[in-house]
Amino acid sequence: MWYVLPDADTYRSLRSSGVHPGVLLDLAELFRDGKAIGAKWNPPEVQLWEEAGEQAKPMGQFPAFGGFFVIDQTALEILRPVIQSTIIEALPLPCSIEGLSVLNIQRVDCIDHSRAELKYFSSGRIMRVSKFAFVQTNLKGKHLFRLGEESFLKVFADDIFKHAVEKNGLHGLRFFALDQV
Repeated sequence: MWYVLPDADTYRSLRSSGVHPGVLLDLAELFRDGKAIGAKWNPPEVQLWEEAGEQAKPMGQFPAFGGFFVIDQTALEILRPVIQSTIIEALPLPCSIEGLSVLNIQRVDCIDHSRAELKYFSSGRIMRVSKFAFVQTNLKGKHLFRLGEESFLKVFADDIFKHAVEKNGLHGLRFFALDQV
């Protein structure tokens, strides 16, 4: 299993200018419960980040934009057979680059609480996972997912998703191996 992040060090990133940070936090909040967002999705227009050194970076298929999982149309079509079971919706992202979407990725209750090394909030929610253990039956056919037990926007993938990205020459993601029990 892998923790997946956009590779903002190597590839282009996006930004929203003149938008109060609270607006982006409100948008991120829409993803918290793992349900369809639909008409509630009203993001600001974004553009390529243009600070010094950014123009020299190539454009990947997964530009970084806050904690959102952004994907271009080409990658979405290539990966659709692998991710269709866990994508709630692909939400259009108004941008100077056409064809970008933010994926609303399904939350899956898949942490094996009896084996994983976990730290909890006083509310009982997971604060941190030191070592992962998964209930594999809950992940059957789910190659890209968010943890149902965490309220963060972290995205996880299995080897099938990672292989599909690499095999198809898609760029812009970094994969970090999870420390598992």
